[in-house]
Amino acid sequence: MQTFIEEVNTNLDAFDIYSLFKQDKTVSLLDSGMNAENLGRYSFIGLNPFTTFKYENGSCFINGKKIGEADPFEEIKKLLGMYKIKNDTSFPYIAGAMGYFSYDLARIIEKLPVSALDDVKIPDCYFYFYDNAIIFDNLKGDTFITALGILKNPKNSIKELKEKILKGNQVKYKEVEGSSTKFISNFEKNKYKKTVEKVRNYIREGDIYITNLTQRFKCKVTKKPYEIYRDLRHINPAPFAAFMNVEDFSIISSSPERFLKIENNIVQTRPIKGTRPRGKNKEEDIRNRQELADSGKDHSELLMIVDLERNDLSKVCRPNSVKVKNLFTIEEYSTVFHLVSTITGKLKQNNTSIDVSVKK
Repeated sequence: MQTFIEEVNTNLDAFDIYSLFKQDKTVSLLDSGMNAENLGRYSFIGLNPFTTFKYENGSCFINGKKIGEADPFEEIKKLLGMYKIKNDTSFPYIAGAMGYFSYDLARIIEKLPVSALDDVKIPDCYFYFYDNAIIFDNLKGDTFITALGILKNPKNSIKELKEKILKGNQVKYKEVEGSSTKFISNFEKNKYKKTVEKVRNYIREGDIYITNLTQRFKCKVTKKPYEIYRDLRHINPAPFAAFMNVEDFSIISSSPERFLKIENNIVQTRPIKGTRPRGKNKEEDIRNRQELADSGKDHSELLMIVDLERNDLSKVCRPNSVKVKNLFTIEEYSTVFHLVSTITGKLKQNNTSIDVSVKK
């Protein structure tokens, strides 16, 4: 499928441009608050979806129509094959699918008991397939508009988007005042302590060696989801951030961690384990960074994750191709230091990005 691309000369950044389209609840933003060459160089705005895919309560839906109980990963692979986009550019994304997978999809891959009550009622998977995208190069400050031409003439759609961008203005950041609120956890303190002790027993018995014990917090808010994301973006810029509206809810994401990257048949993952706060001054910064560098506990935990990642990548990569490029690297962010590893591998023939996500 051919893609049409045109550069637009503007001084607006990615979030300025997203703000011009925020009234359209189908527009999504994959946002990077960094301008590093290999980490968060680009931000992407998806517009004008020609197809939507949802997996909810064991059923798949395409454009809101139920197609039955099917494997969501296989259905998405079919859609990606149906709308195969030829990308001859240096951009990692030019249009097409943008969405999310939830952790609960693990039950599609493995037979796991359902122990938690689904009181949030959010689809396990939702994807927009976009006819247009706006690409912002954070390193160079360049902006591009793309079109597939599925919904309308590609030249016309690019022209319309370009005109709207050229009429836009920079958004000066001003925090919207919100009322103070109390966060409520779904995990009562004593129950949480008992659960921690259960986990320790499982570890002692050799049933598990790592677990991610989580809790959910809720509160009443006066700000709009878009405003909350804008504040988060300002306070804590991250290389892998996102804002997405889906049906009657919004997803706000901000992460320094790359789960998967696939380029030229090379897959990369960058686990993080080990964090220290940034200091109030240069001396405190140096001390906290050194504390992380000297932490045997954090190094041991990250090494365990690296072993897990190597094992997972070996399922989808060619024999002897999985390598640890960087074992213990300390990276600086606006509020914290992180201990990071980088693992790569060469994909086996015919393995797709969906295959990697599922098998990993």
